[in-house]
Amino acid sequence: MTDDGPPSTHHFPDVPTLADQLVAGGVSVSAYAESLPAAPTNDSGLYAVRHNPWAYFPNAPVTVKDSSNLIPDLNSNAPPDFVWYSPNITDDGHTGVPTDTSAHELADSESFLSSFIPSVQATTWYKAGGQIIIEWDEGLSGDTAGINGSNGGHVATIVVSKYLAASPGLVFGECDHGGDPRLH
Repeated sequence: MTDDGPPSTHHFPDVPTLADQLVAGGVSVSAYAESLPAAPTNDSGLYAVRHNPWAYFPNAPVTVKDSSNLIPDLNSNAPPDFVWYSPNITDDGHTGVPTDTSAHELADSESFLSSFIPSVQATTWYKAGGQIIIEWDEGLSGDTAGINGSNGGHVATIVVSKYLAASPGLVFGECDHGGDPRLH
């Protein structure tokens, strides 16, 4: 897809997804979205369906829950093995509302992550070995390393794990796709 069209204009009912592969491998999968509306295949308030990939894959073996379920699920006796989290348009680091500026977007995203990450780190899931991967999947608009020379090919990925505390480091990579920052 090269636009932000809703699932009514782009849907892929028979395409295998990451969730299909994980479930086939015995990995449990859950997805969460901030500001999830009753009709999650349409934009509503701060929810942007284009940031919820699962709405485009109606046969994927994953149910998207409201973000308020995340921490209780991660503290449950049977937390999911793999978690996908889609922030709303205030917390995702994008210009999502007409009054956003670049500085405001960064402040919103920083504020969100500064409370979200510690709340996930406090869960039994994280303490049992869970890892948080934060990926901004758009780079600077002047970066033309994206698909077919489009903007935004170089993106930041941050891994938060108790296993990295003894020897933290930086790994630089490249990813050629667009969207919003997501927690996997």
